Amino acid sequence: MRLAFDQTFGQILALKLDASSWGDRDKNPLDLTEAYLELRPYPRAGLRARVKAGRFLCSGVARESLSRLESPYTLSSSALDTWVAEELRTIGLESQLEWLGTRLGHDFDVGLTAAVFGWNDPAGVAIARHGFALDDRQTTLFGRDGQVGAKPVRGFELFHEIDGKAGIYEGMEVRYLDRIVLRALHYDNRGDPAALIH
Repeated sequence: MRLAFDQTFGQILALKLDASSWGDRDKNPLDLTEAYLELRPYPRAGLRARVKAGRFLCSGVARESLSRLESPYTLSSSALDTWVAEELRTIGLESQLEWLGTRLGHDFDVGLTAAVFGWNDPAGVAIARHGFALDDRQTTLFGRDGQVGAKPVRGFELFHEIDGKAGIYEGMEVRYLDRIVLRALHYDNRGDPAALIH
């Protein structure tokens, strides 16, 4: 079961909550998958901006859907999107700036994304433990990792800050006449592999 709440405050600020209950005896019967505030000022001079703060999916990683990691093509998400929904959750601040060239008579639009985040130092542990899989279960904020049937690792928290260093990601997207989309993303949680969970 999934519940979503989307509340606007005025015309440019919104609160978005997404909660899930998977019925598989997780720590919490209902838990958050996303919770963030989003500021979307009015476009000006062909530029559109957006700022998000809270817990959300890393923009530009999901291949099937830009919003909720749900595939319009298959019953479950792809192996890549299954991994993203399981391990890559941003808890921080993200900003996006788009140049809307097609609305100004040009053939393409360009978007830039940058973010700073924390509490994702163990990213990569779950996929190293069990490899890629096909599933539609998203890991919740306070629950175990998302893989159904995976044995929990004692004392392991998927969204945890270990070394006190903020992670970053930055990306770029170019859309040509809404026919061709080219995306590039650099994601680095800047986790120290030598640091230990205390």
